[in-house]
Amino acid sequence: MAYPDEGVVKGWRLDWLKCDGSVTEDLYIAERAVDWERDACCEWVKNNFEPESAEHLRLFRLPKPPSLKEQALEALKHAEEGWRPVPDDCALIRRALEALPD
Repeated sequence: MAYPDEGVVKGWRLDWLKCDGSVTEDLYIAERAVDWERDACCEWVKNNFEPESAEHLRLFRLPKPPSLKEQALEALKHAEEGWRPVPDDCALIRRALEALPD
């Protein structure tokens, strides 16, 4: 298995310093490493199989954002656990309900 060289990781660290601080350095590096590993796998598949297979793999391995329903259920779960819903949670639940057919 190939690993990103130290220069690549050093570049990620420098990029992290330019961020708004919403994620820790470790999480930022881990997310970049996942992207790097996915790209390396896709490149290997592209070079050893049909190029279309690499694109299918890339799409399959991209993280899928949670659906509106999943996000609303998570907000409700927090409310059931005793958290006071914040306005963003209420707006999220409202959007999910409005998306339902009458």
